[in-house]
Amino acid sequence: MNRKHRSILFHPSSTFTSRHIKNASKILGLSYKESLETHIWVYELHSQIQKRAGNGCVLKGGASAQLYLPIDYQRCTADLDCATDLSPKELHKIMYSIKDDFYKNNIHCSYIEYIPRSVKVHGRTIPMMTFIFDLSFQFNKKKWLRHPGIKIDFLFLDLKKIHKTEVLYGETLGLNLSYTPIAIDKYSTISDKLITLASKSLGLQRNKLEGIYKNIYDLYWLINTYNDLESFKVISQRITESLAMEIEMKNGTPITIDELLEDILCTLYDTATVSLLQSSSELPFSIIEFKEVYLQKEFRDSLNTDMWSAMCLYLYIWIFSLKIYLYNKNYSSLEGLNTVIDKYDYYLSLVKKERRMFKRELKENVISKDPLLNLEGTGNVLRLLYLDHILSNMKPSFLKNK
Repeated sequence: MNRKHRSILFHPSSTFTSRHIKNASKILGLSYKESLETHIWVYELHSQIQKRAGNGCVLKGGASAQLYLPIDYQRCTADLDCATDLSPKELHKIMYSIKDDFYKNNIHCSYIEYIPRSVKVHGRTIPMMTFIFDLSFQFNKKKWLRHPGIKIDFLFLDLKKIHKTEVLYGETLGLNLSYTPIAIDKYSTISDKLITLASKSLGLQRNKLEGIYKNIYDLYWLINTYNDLESFKVISQRITESLAMEIEMKNGTPITIDELLEDILCTLYDTATVSLLQSSSELPFSIIEFKEVYLQKEFRDSLNTDMWSAMCLYLYIWIFSLKIYLYNKNYSSLEGLNTVIDKYDYYLSLVKKERRMFKRELKENVISKDPLLNLEGTGNVLRLLYLDHILSNMKPSFLKNK
């Protein structure tokens, strides 16, 4: 990349070279260099947008979530989500300005406003504007796609109602940020992502598997990173605010916080047990692809069906505890997470013969509480312990009726 680019780009021009991307991908254990290159450009584009929009544009979604995680837990992100109170005309001016400045500095790019066919036919159901920003990537990027560039979603919201913060000294995969992003804070990032799992009401539809698993991954590591009681209490307040904003934004049918959390619990339990109902240990192809394209090597190797299930069940216990806390300010259900880990540590301390007996009895306990499950395909004790704890202590209404 030409030295001249330093005057227009926020990040050093060396960051965008094939050499840096190859080396960083190797260190991080990323299979696809294209993913890291896109990820780096997502933050560069956000820095360019923020330069022009100021406080009128707030980073959210996956790009925001990664900034609140240690590098070891981060994944690549392929698109950019922003909340804004700017007008469509102002957004067009910003995109044109970026393109114009890039061109003057020999960075070849283009952009279009992307309007999905459903929107053309039925009109907008969500106050949102989308652009596709295409760049001359060093590595091929899904050339078979009609629009292979970076998707930028601007969600029109009242920014006065949003909890935002400046992310100082941000670091993400392959990049030390050379600017200070204005982003939705970590608590609202978690509460917003929780709502995406309410697949029967306000969240992603069940057939959007990659989106569901992506949010499960982010939530699991966010909640493990901010696992103190004070964060738990703040999120209990934010989830109510996020629900109200989501209903207003989508002009949706009002639901209670209890209905929302029941919906999320249902999604998590079903996702955790679908392989046990289908007697299959294989992950869906779209999830295998998601792992290969966006995750670092450690998690590509370890996140099999059992471990995805364990992550879902961990979140289930945490969200059930949130539900109880909202009722009576009692957070003792959170101890269930420690109880499971203590039992797992005990299992690991056993000799081989005792482990077999422990596992056999554990399977019998789980089957007695949910006879529809077929446990022949799993021997993962952590997964079984989470299931046993849930079925013994926090079986909600949709499971009681099974």
